[in-house]
Amino acid sequence: MQQPHQRFPVQSSRLHLWCFIISTVLLLSIPGGIRGDEPIPNKTDPQVSHSLPMDKASGEVMLIDGIVYPIPPPWAGNKIEPSGNVVEKLRKIPRELTHDRTEIYLHEKAVAPLKAMTSAAAEEGVALEVHSGYRSARYQRTIIKQLMARGRTFDDIIRYVAPPGYSEHMLGTVVDFYPSNWTFVDTEAYQWLRLHAGEYGFIETYHQNNRTGHPWEPWHWKYEPPPGVPVLFSDAPMKTGRTESEPPGSSFSAQPSTPNKTSIDYEENDR
Repeated sequence: MQQPHQRFPVQSSRLHLWCFIISTVLLLSIPGGIRGDEPIPNKTDPQVSHSLPMDKASGEVMLIDGIVYPIPPPWAGNKIEPSGNVVEKLRKIPRELTHDRTEIYLHEKAVAPLKAMTSAAAEEGVALEVHSGYRSARYQRTIIKQLMARGRTFDDIIRYVAPPGYSEHMLGTVVDFYPSNWTFVDTEAYQWLRLHAGEYGFIETYHQNNRTGHPWEPWHWKYEPPPGVPVLFSDAPMKTGRTESEPPGSSFSAQPSTPNKTSIDYEENDR
């Protein structure tokens, strides 16, 4: 006797097909599910950060040539916020106060105290030579980009150079004395500053074991007189501790009039 034709396998296949279609529709409707309109990041795309994961590219970062770099400690959390328009208050300090007789600018309130301090040091036979003064955030970026162009990595550079917006030099009240490196700690100039700089309103911002965790910078001094204590100085003739016949040396100096100069003489520990 002929067996009746069995339809169950066909019905089972149709049931499986409908289950697949329904589950796919449900999956596509879930927020965060598979979406075909989201491009997969290209690892060779210069717009994609290779220094910071895309899901963490937030907070304090720096963008250079389309690449996002995180701001590391001790800079993170210590961004500098100048009060008012600093550029309008800049004044050129006398060339004889600079190491290489170049144009260096400071905030007008710091110029007279600096002149008085260098004159007092000269009276004792100590030469205080300014190596760097005001530098804008734009200029800090220029420093980093040019060093990267020479083959240095961002992580290496940022150990010695403040990111744009994090350097005290943008306040206009900070000077680096020559030589602006670790040898300065062994100079008579540093010993004199430790004893007398406070009399003129200057402090060693990044002193040894400072609270912010910045590396020790004995050459870096900021004009910051105690609140409520006026510091008055006259523009009396200065003594610089050296003669005009002495040859100038090389230095790093920030010149607001030429922020895009193509070459930078750089001291490695210059912030």
